[in-house]
Amino acid sequence: MALALTAILLSVALPSAFAVVSVSGLAVVDEKDEPVQNVATGDTVTIQSNLQNNDQAEQAFIYIVQVLDENGYVIFLSWVTGMLGNNDGETLRVSWQPEREGAYTAKAFVWSSLEAPAPLTLAVERSDIKVRGQGAAGCMGSASCLTGTVTRVIDGDTIGVAKSQ
Repeated sequence: MALALTAILLSVALPSAFAVVSVSGLAVVDEKDEPVQNVATGDTVTIQSNLQNNDQAEQAFIYIVQVLDENGYVIFLSWVTGMLGNNDGETLRVSWQPEREGAYTAKAFVWSSLEAPAPLTLAVERSDIKVRGQGAAGCMGSASCLTGTVTRVIDGDTIGVAKSQ
């Protein structure tokens, strides 16, 4: 029983002979496609990576993204399957909406499939993400939400605000 389990673990953990896909440029971006490291709870961000097939043959793949909390627990898991043409590259994206404040780490992997998993790259891309709360009041409805420091009270319902950095 122990020998069979060891063989299964080794077949998944060791790179296969066709480890020809490279993954690079893991980034967490906002709706404007700008890189971010700090996001608010409830905001949707995109986790993206560049894949490159370095082989002369087409390659089926599964791009797996996981987000881990500060304790190392996986709190989000998503994947995209596809086919890369010979010497072809592609940028893959998955969306994530954090629900709680905290420090998180996004990791991206490329495997052959879920049915017969074999790593297609040795590299594991990672990016750290800090999630902050929306604040006590938050923004609701169609009203604009301002952040900053009140610099002066003009009258009972008008204030001056300096934008915070």
